[in-house]
Amino acid sequence: MVVESGQSRLTPVLLEQLRRNEITWNGLVKLGVIEYLDAEEEESAYVALKEADITPDHTHLEIDPVSIFGVTVSVLPFPEYNSSPRITMACAMAKQSLGTYTVNFNMRNESRAHILYYPQQPLAQTKPYKLLGFAERAAGQNFVVAITSSYGYNIGDAVVMNKNAINRGLGRSVFYKTHEAEERRYPGGQKDKFEIPPATTSGYREEKSYRFLSEDGVISPECEVESKDVLVGKTSPPRFLEEITVFGVTEEKKRENSLVLKSGEGGVVDSVLLSDSLDGT
Repeated sequence: MVVESGQSRLTPVLLEQLRRNEITWNGLVKLGVIEYLDAEEEESAYVALKEADITPDHTHLEIDPVSIFGVTVSVLPFPEYNSSPRITMACAMAKQSLGTYTVNFNMRNESRAHILYYPQQPLAQTKPYKLLGFAERAAGQNFVVAITSSYGYNIGDAVVMNKNAINRGLGRSVFYKTHEAEERRYPGGQKDKFEIPPATTSGYREEKSYRFLSEDGVISPECEVESKDVLVGKTSPPRFLEEITVFGVTEEKKRENSLVLKSGEGGVVDSVLLSDSLDGT
C-alpha cells in the first residue's frame, strides 16, 4: 500500500467500502492505493510492516506482515527459530514435495507428473497455509522419525525404513510420463505409417517386442510393459528412394522406426490418445 506524508492511502472510508463490496482490488489499484513493485523498485522503497510503525520517511506499507515473504516461506512453520540456510533448504524441499497437483490429472497428458497416493496435512500449520487452502491439496506425508543409532546403518544421513510401513503405502507415489510418436510426411509423397512392422522390415526387432500392439500398431491401455517393448509400431520410408539388395535388385524397403521403451524403464499403460497435427498428419 502506498504511503504519503506518513499516512496510508487506505483510509477508513475505503476499508468500509471494501467490507460492503462497493470497491474491488482492481479499484484500489486504479486509485493508487495498492501498488505493485518489481525487484528494482523494492531497492528504493522503505516499507513499514505495521501501520503503527509508519514515519514520514516510509513510502509503502505491507498489506500483512507475513506477506513480506513469498508463498513457500510463509507456509514453513517456526522460521524465526531456524537458521537462514535451513529455511532455504526447507523452501527447496517444499517446492519438490509430492501431492495432488490437480484433481483432473487422469484427464491430462503431462510430459512428466508425480502423484502421491496418500497426501496429508502437516501437523504444524501457518496462517497463510490455511488462508491459501493448501490443506485441500496437501503435499507430503507425516513420518514418525526416531533419532537413534542402528548398528551404524544411519551413518551419513541414511535412514532405516520400516518395511511394514512401506508395504502399507508410506510415501507411495505414481509417476506419469507421456510418450509421443508421429506419422511424418516426406518430400516425394512418402510418409511414416503406424503398423506392426512386417518381418521383412529393415531393423526388425524380435517378435516379443511387438506382443502388446493392436492391429493399428498402437499399444492398448493397461498393458504392463518393460524395457525394449514397443509402444507404437512405426515404419518409415528408406533413406534413399531406391536401395540395392544383396542380390543386386533395387527396391524400396521400409525401415523400422517404432517408439520403444528405453532400457531400465517399465510400467503400465494408463491411456492412449490419437489426434491430428496442424499439418494434417
